[in-house]
Amino acid sequence: MDPQSYQQALATVRSGLAEVEETGDAAILFDQETIRAAADLLDYARTHPDDAIAALTAAGRLYWKRHLTNLQHRDGADLTAAICLFTKVYRADRFTVPEALWGRIAEIEDVFVELSPAVLSPAELVAEATAIMAVGADQGEVAVLLLRTMLVTLPTDHPDRPELLSELAIALDLRRQAMGDADDFRLAVEAAEQGLALMAPTHPGRAVLLSRLGLILWERYAALDNPDDLDRSITLNRAAVTAAGRSDPPLAGCLHNLSIALWSRWQTTGDTTYLDEAIDAGRRSATPAAGPAMSPLHAAQLMVLLTARGTAADLDEAAAAGHVALTSADNPYQVEIWAAFGAIEEHRGNRDSAIAWYRKVLDDGPDDYRRRNAIQQSLEQLTAALEHPSGRS
Repeated sequence: MDPQSYQQALATVRSGLAEVEETGDAAILFDQETIRAAADLLDYARTHPDDAIAALTAAGRLYWKRHLTNLQHRDGADLTAAICLFTKVYRADRFTVPEALWGRIAEIEDVFVELSPAVLSPAELVAEATAIMAVGADQGEVAVLLLRTMLVTLPTDHPDRPELLSELAIALDLRRQAMGDADDFRLAVEAAEQGLALMAPTHPGRAVLLSRLGLILWERYAALDNPDDLDRSITLNRAAVTAAGRSDPPLAGCLHNLSIALWSRWQTTGDTTYLDEAIDAGRRSATPAAGPAMSPLHAAQLMVLLTARGTAADLDEAAAAGHVALTSADNPYQVEIWAAFGAIEEHRGNRDSAIAWYRKVLDDGPDDYRRRNAIQQSLEQLTAALEHPSGRS
């Protein structure tokens, strides 16, 4: 940013703040021209860290004032933005910062300062948020706060908003998994829908976001049993597969999510055309052509689908997929594959082998495995059948 543009952005933000003080009308704080000027100041602060105090002070005051006046939408983003932007200012001259924020600045976690809009560009935050969420669902809340803070500092037409909203949808879904608040379903869907509305049809991230929204809707269907969610999930996942194209790296994930939604439709309707389509999608997701290698997660899903259809050829194919997946060096889904092998052997009538696989799930799998109770029940039924064969007393 050239000096003239910087001074113009600074004047715009300061003028807006002065107008609020004079008139009491805070509308200008939410005007896109003001937000764009503040975003330009943050861009300047990132690229000129030794001359950032004036820019951070003006932008910090803008978001602090927004927090004080924005009574209808208090998700904390304006406040967090103000705290993050004022932190460097506070360290230089705390009397420049509203005294009400001194305690909050002293208590703020380093991650929010290091990954704030004063330090990272929107594109850089997308990468950092992805890494944070890869740690686990318990990091969803941190990612939500970071992404919302960045989003609140950007104008609505900023080119990075779609990607940020896409990541926010994931973060909200992870927070729901960790904290159990069903309202995060709604917030995640809204974030994904907003991202899609801003994405051009040819945007490289469109297939991924379509698939993410489809998966979140499927999860909500599984939790709340609203058939409309399943309908939309199937539609969106089919659109994601189309948008991905034949060689797009996200294709395997899009196909996997489609297979899950179709599997649920078959379970509710009994219509085998949905099971056949699910198997076709599962096969494509688990083959190297749809990605760099067979994914253990996709292989486990394919095993479940093929076992449900249950022909001898299907069971052989399911077992072959499982054996390939078990050779993967990095396989966090081993327990799913063990359980699938147990179902295959149970379907074949090989009770001893099925019992061995189910015991492996219970003995070697994690205590919080989601299907542990169902596996225990299957094991007890098989064991009882062996101890009391039909026709014997």
